[in-house]
Amino acid sequence: PFSTALGTVLSNFEATSNYQEVQDPAVTVLFKLCDEDAYISAWTTTPWTLPSNLALCVGADIDYVKAHDEELGIDIYFAQARLEDMSRGKQLTVISELKGASLVGLSYEPVFDYFTDLRAEGAFQIVADDYVSTDSGTGIVHQAPAFGSLKPPVLPRRFAQWIWQAASPRKSPTLSGSMSRRRTRVLFVN
Repeated sequence: PFSTALGTVLSNFEATSNYQEVQDPAVTVLFKLCDEDAYISAWTTTPWTLPSNLALCVGADIDYVKAHDEELGIDIYFAQARLEDMSRGKQLTVISELKGASLVGLSYEPVFDYFTDLRAEGAFQIVADDYVSTDSGTGIVHQAPAFGSLKPPVLPRRFAQWIWQAASPRKSPTLSGSMSRRRTRVLFVN
């Protein structure tokens, strides 16, 4: 945990001293691919971490689909095992099937433009790791290294350090001070 107000890390004791169980919103976010007229979907229960998103993680051996959403008129990638859940209330037509390894290396447009300068360092790409599952969500995990450790660390540790340094009033007034879920609920309505 990191205190943007103080510019320091918090100890485990400080981070848990006022611990409360809360119900957070879960959101599915569509990230526009750069070299294809399609989106990749990621599900998160921590939408307040989206401003620091630097990558999306798939399972290399997981089966994925590219489906056309008739209502939105767009093509979306997600895990094939999640097709039934993703289809609830939508008319989706599967266009193609592929392994997660085929998505690795694709670039996407960030939801926010705070860290676009990190693209040259490898940010905003799809990576793969074995911890990704299809038990819930979309089978695609959003990576926000500024919010805790990644297990396993699939992104360079320097990304988190750069975000912490960038989260100052001079560089990103929206991110400085309090990265709280109250502020994010205004941005991301379920």
